[in-house]
Amino acid sequence: MNPWGIKTFDDEIACDWLEDLYDSDPVAFLAQSLDLSDTGDLDYLPCMGVLCAAELVHAKHSQNVERIPKALSQWLEQNTELGLSGFILPALNALRQILTSESELVERWSDNEAAADLWLQHKRELLELLEADFIQRSRVT
Repeated sequence: MNPWGIKTFDDEIACDWLEDLYDSDPVAFLAQSLDLSDTGDLDYLPCMGVLCAAELVHAKHSQNVERIPKALSQWLEQNTELGLSGFILPALNALRQILTSESELVERWSDNEAAADLWLQHKRELLELLEADFIQRSRVT
């Protein structure tokens, strides 16, 4: 595990994900990041992809950039035309799937006695934010 903090992008894998986002078709990249159907087990790498994509989807929908790094905030500013609200439900579903004891990500964090609870609380906050985004989007449409 390569994190230096509890936030999603406080991790080397998340930083790599962000670099890949810059080099990819964003819609296809997000769809791939949120698709766990071909992963079999919930390994660390695809779980990190879900977390990163979920953070991006929330930030894009809510215009709340407090949880994300400046580089991702800048990416959002450069891609204002992208409509990503259709990714809210896939992000919710994938996030619920990876925040279980079957996830290697959760398993690794559970070994960190000092920060595990804070990390999990931070991820549950993201889940709640996405749920609120989904409710807000449902009211609009």
